[in-house]
Amino acid sequence: MNSALIAVSRCGQDQIVSFRISSKKKIPTRGANLDAAIRTMTYHCPNLEEIGLSYFYLREKTLLDMVEHLEKITRFYFKGSPVTSRVLQAIGNRGTCELLDLSAQGKPDDLRNNSWMRGLPFSDESFLDFGKKCKDTLTCIRLNQTTFDSGEVLQTFFSTCRNLQRVAAGVSVIDDDAIEVLVHNNPSLTHIKISLSKVSDRGLDAIARSCHNLIHLDARFNEGTTVNSLVVLTRGVCKKMQILSVYLPNVPADQLIDIFTSFPELIKLNLAQSLLDDDTLIRIAKTKPRLFSLNVSETHLSNDGIESLEKFENLTELSIGLERVNESTIRIIPKSCPKLKILRVRQQTFSHQAIISIIKAMSHLIELEFVCEGDTPLNDIYSTIEKHNPKLNLICYEQDEEDDDDEEDEESMIMSDLSSDDEVHIVYAHRVSKIDSVAFCVTNKSPQSFRRQFCACSRAASDKNLVQLPAALPQCACHL
Repeated sequence: MNSALIAVSRCGQDQIVSFRISSKKKIPTRGANLDAAIRTMTYHCPNLEEIGLSYFYLREKTLLDMVEHLEKITRFYFKGSPVTSRVLQAIGNRGTCELLDLSAQGKPDDLRNNSWMRGLPFSDESFLDFGKKCKDTLTCIRLNQTTFDSGEVLQTFFSTCRNLQRVAAGVSVIDDDAIEVLVHNNPSLTHIKISLSKVSDRGLDAIARSCHNLIHLDARFNEGTTVNSLVVLTRGVCKKMQILSVYLPNVPADQLIDIFTSFPELIKLNLAQSLLDDDTLIRIAKTKPRLFSLNVSETHLSNDGIESLEKFENLTELSIGLERVNESTIRIIPKSCPKLKILRVRQQTFSHQAIISIIKAMSHLIELEFVCEGDTPLNDIYSTIEKHNPKLNLICYEQDEEDDDDEEDEESMIMSDLSSDDEVHIVYAHRVSKIDSVAFCVTNKSPQSFRRQFCACSRAASDKNLVQLPAALPQCACHL
């Protein structure tokens, strides 16, 4: 893996402007050779504008050298990769940071016991000092699963940084007080992710009253929200909302229609675990919503409701997992959702014959996720994919091993993050060894010439493993 990274840096050199790697493990991965590979990248790729190191433990000196020598970097992704106070101070001293991802930060004391999540590797003072020095340029901060000792730290940070547009602070100490400071000082906010936090209806009300430009809100499973949360949001000023994910388990089904009348520009909606039923979805379908993505997992829909999805003319992504549907749903979906590109079937098993039938009927799918039965003959499914849809990405879980975490996988995040930047020309992902993905963009070379050069320089890379990813996702749908 390390030799592959070194080969990438040597062949790309000044052509590479973005570099992202992510470990499959959810605790930081150690490795002296990785430090050497990153140092090589530091000296061979002077034009890097963003770097992402997810779930890797690198020496402090390696990170300090990187920050010092790569003067053009303005976007730092350190999800799950411990960042010390000195590294934060070095980034702050540059004064030009646009994006900083400090998600899942923790001390790397005992990785085997996951104790790295029990404390921060940097001090509150260094974090606040970074905010003061980069307050004029910082537009995006990610603090998911990074918990400070007190919510007052975030209040101080949000009162200092007043140009924020994107904030992600799910599973953290962010509370109503911090939200009120955030929205008061940052009127240009477009993306807010605060799921599994201490934000209540009061915080949502502050967002609804202040965020005229908000297009993405993720506020699932917050301990203080009530049945009134939907009313709070729909009566606010967030009329540009395009992506909405809120937990509405007790909101009456007929009130869900207000979402579509209040947010006419909505393109992605998560209604999982709500009281949505067939009659309500049929009424919603009559409005011909613009939705591209819909999650109706664990709702009260049956096959009748699924049939009404044919009115969702733009639907390309669908997540279901319903107690009241059966395998006849597999015959309904291709007819109701002819433009579907991504289908996720969760919390429910279908036979392998049903899965094969949907692969045959929907040759345009690019991703299919489902829960398989214990004796599912996956070889038959893979053979069907090879014959009818070789480009299909299949994700399957055994029933007792299904991952309930709704967090998007790293590769999807890489695609959305890189695609959100205007300068991106080509985005590639490459699987090597234990690395989940290596993604970078090339601005001056053709895909063909870069493919030849990459494969010539790295024995670990083969033509079939180098995959071109979509480089033009809608800007409005970019995630935090």
